Amino acid sequence: MPVRIADRLVYVNTQDTQTVEICTAQNVQGQYEKYYRILPPRTLPQPTMERRLQGFQSIADLEKWLVDGLEARRESKHEVDGEQPQPVLPSGHLPYLFLGADYPLDVRLVTDKTREALAENLLNCYAKIKDNLRTAIERETVRPGGRGQLRQVTDLSLARIRANVSKGHDWELTLERTIVETQKHRSNRRYEWWNQFNVASGIYGSHGGTRVAIDLIRQSHFARHFDLIELKAWGAGDDPYDAAWEIVRYCFAFIILGKEREDPCYGHLNWPPLEKANLFVLAPDTWHGQDADDVMQLFHDAFRVGGIREPALSCCAFWPRVLRLTGISVREFRNMLYSPKPRNGYSNLYQVEGRIERIHKWIDDAFRDVERERGGG
Repeated sequence: MPVRIADRLVYVNTQDTQTVEICTAQNVQGQYEKYYRILPPRTLPQPTMERRLQGFQSIADLEKWLVDGLEARRESKHEVDGEQPQPVLPSGHLPYLFLGADYPLDVRLVTDKTREALAENLLNCYAKIKDNLRTAIERETVRPGGRGQLRQVTDLSLARIRANVSKGHDWELTLERTIVETQKHRSNRRYEWWNQFNVASGIYGSHGGTRVAIDLIRQSHFARHFDLIELKAWGAGDDPYDAAWEIVRYCFAFIILGKEREDPCYGHLNWPPLEKANLFVLAPDTWHGQDADDVMQLFHDAFRVGGIREPALSCCAFWPRVLRLTGISVREFRNMLYSPKPRNGYSNLYQVEGRIERIHKWIDDAFRDVERERGGG
């Protein structure tokens, strides 16, 4: 449990080492203004550390004690503003790439008018992202940093596994990496799977959206056809409308920067060209309900309207329903992937026969209707 000191929440995580994580003013777990690590033998038992924290009246006093008393080391790479490039847009400019929609959606009032209004928003969003990215490209002062590179990030350390199992959070990252890892070993796979596709991270610096990455990409044998996937895991509180807008904005940036991939000032010589983009939201069956499907249908219809007016949008299609991961709960997922063993820590899914096949079927079932429409199943 977090400890409140002044107006900040502070988390303690004790594994082989111990970290003290001081939240930003928003007090959201995972978004830290200060991040300290304590090494043995200076670490304290978790309950003892939490009790000690409760005695501090200010963050400044806490930091002094951590550094002077426990020889804690600050790790800026885990902090919100740690190791971030400087903003390249004018001061005070909030890039539209990271803003929500202007039109307030009520899924109970889905009419032709709302579809037209959302289509207009899509067109405006595309135009503004294009202008902002062009400005950023012209004023580029940061290195490419891996943007535009298809990659597979699948490492899950034993420390992360233990943290996930004990705390029960961060399942999206674990789920994302598990999907990519299991899919890349299929002998009969029809798609290549990629994750953490860096669209425009770092371009806007501290103005927001420093991490701009598509969760999952599924690439067909038609090399320029991509399924862009926004992934939600168990317990995700995101509104379906926000989730849909997120993958839409990232898709727009993907299209625009793909057109600029030969621009020497941006360094995207290997940016994958795109001819067709299919947009999906993939989530467990517990993530919202019919309202979420109504939102996806609305975006599906709006793209069809917007694609008539803007050629760039004609290459995009939004799937009209949430793709559902059914039949495996978060508890089953945890136990299936990482089963505790008395002496050897945790076994993984490769050590138990049948688990890989179950993950494959789980993903295949979610995409069954998509494959049926494409004539592949």
